[in-house]
Amino acid sequence: MTAEAAEAGSGESPAHRAPMAAKLLDYLVRAIVSDPDAVEVSERAVPNGVRLILRVAPEDQGRVIGRGGRTADSLRTLVRVAGARENVEVSLEIEDSAR
Repeated sequence: MTAEAAEAGSGESPAHRAPMAAKLLDYLVRAIVSDPDAVEVSERAVPNGVRLILRVAPEDQGRVIGRGGRTADSLRTLVRVAGARENVEVSLEIEDSAR
């Protein structure tokens, strides 16, 4: 059974499985970037939960990743905890702005 089929059977769309985690990520990232209007958070269903996909302006990529990846690791931890409060396993993918 695919994730999409499982989602269809549950009556819940993937975009609504982790709303608190997505809102938290959006709020936090908008606070640290220089171009908050370029922040995009989308969700994709994966077999074990939800993957949040984050896109920011190319000049903000370094701010979101942070020195040694510390900021990105912290964001991943926070969305994982927010997802756990909603009983959903949440992961974070930061898309490369150059794509």
